[in-house]
Amino acid sequence: MFYRNVYSFTLLNFIVTSLLIILPLWVMLNAVEIATFFIVYFYLGVALAFYLGRNNVRDLKNIIFIFSLATILYFSYSLVLFTELTNQIGYEMFRDQTHFHSVANSLKYSDSIISILKETVIEKKHIENEGAHFSFGVIAYISNKYHYGNPLLLQSLLVASFAVLINVFLYNTLRFYIDESIALKYTILFILFSFAFSYSPWILRDIHIMFFYSIGIYLVHKSFSVKVLLFLFSIQVILMEFRVESSFAFMFLPMVYIYLQAKNYKYKSVLYFICILLILPATSIIFDLLSRNITGVTDTLARYDSYTSEALESQSGLSGALYKLPFGIKHFSISVTSQIQPFPFWAGVEKGAPFTLNLSELLFGVSAVFWFYVMFINALFFKEHYRKIPKLLLYLLAFFCLFILANSSNLTTRRIIAVYPIAYVLFVFIAAQIPYEVLRRKSIVFILVYISLSFIYILLKGF
Repeated sequence: MFYRNVYSFTLLNFIVTSLLIILPLWVMLNAVEIATFFIVYFYLGVALAFYLGRNNVRDLKNIIFIFSLATILYFSYSLVLFTELTNQIGYEMFRDQTHFHSVANSLKYSDSIISILKETVIEKKHIENEGAHFSFGVIAYISNKYHYGNPLLLQSLLVASFAVLINVFLYNTLRFYIDESIALKYTILFILFSFAFSYSPWILRDIHIMFFYSIGIYLVHKSFSVKVLLFLFSIQVILMEFRVESSFAFMFLPMVYIYLQAKNYKYKSVLYFICILLILPATSIIFDLLSRNITGVTDTLARYDSYTSEALESQSGLSGALYKLPFGIKHFSISVTSQIQPFPFWAGVEKGAPFTLNLSELLFGVSAVFWFYVMFINALFFKEHYRKIPKLLLYLLAFFCLFILANSSNLTTRRIIAVYPIAYVLFVFIAAQIPYEVLRRKSIVFILVYISLSFIYILLKGF
């Protein structure tokens, strides 16, 4: 009876989502490949939901709802931006999009998917980002072979689908700490206001990385098994094809999983020995990749330095001043201020800019306000609830801080969102411990603080 209701619920979600996504695409674009992609994607997503929620019918319904809601929002956002992307106006926001699209456009003429795999992951002809090149290249190849050209919308929807699944794994991670209803409520907040939403339509690799990190964060909460450990190491290998530095940092997750979850494992001594044997060559391989790709990495860093310098010139004097601080103080200050960027929330909106670009900038600003609030609550109540926080979450929080500090030399929001689910889990854990009235009062304080900071910004900008 329960599963009959679940099947009906799933069918209803599919019908509603299809009407809101497929029909507009069909009418506007007559795009058969988009409809095909959506149907395959939806059924794969529901299959994942049934796997993750197999032990609890309420969890299963919540996961299907989360999946459907995020799909409607994120896919619709991709559709809204589609016109700007096809006109290439949107590329002004993120230069990497031009590069990824250009490589995908060349890979669409490959002989087969195996040829794309060989050119990217195996031979590494593009030096770096081969995982992103492979995923975008396969989409371009399939579209070119069976339909037409290299539709940007299809590539955008691919990124959006990874963004949707981030929310699914976040919900399952929250379930280790709180009940179904509270986990659902806070996951919906994350769907609506997080950077996963604002970055979901852009043809970049950062959402892919955040997706794999969200899986890793979920997996380290599970009871120890060799299968899960191998899965974590597999994710680390995959991440090497997206960003080597992210793969190197990800090594922390299998290590903390072994340290905390394998304490009662029968063969833990053997496990420790094997892991040491694996870590040493893995570290050597990563550094070897960095050294062999030094030319590409140097070019990338130069590109980021140029981008950062231009960004600083366009911002208030505070950002430029932070980068001039002494070593150590600079990195700490940049790490702290990164948690409120972009600030103020309307900073990127420009008079005369295309509507969709201003919409995107505004969504980034809303995400920044939301994330500032998350970190504000974490900072206010961390000390008070420190002893109640599970050890695993404390270790993950330390990793979160180190990850942001490590990126502070050339820090942009999209490079650090991979670890944002960690701080959000802490926020939800703390919020669940606080009486509603206390949380409401602190939320009002946050609003006043944000308004005050915005007012000071306006005054300084005037001078």
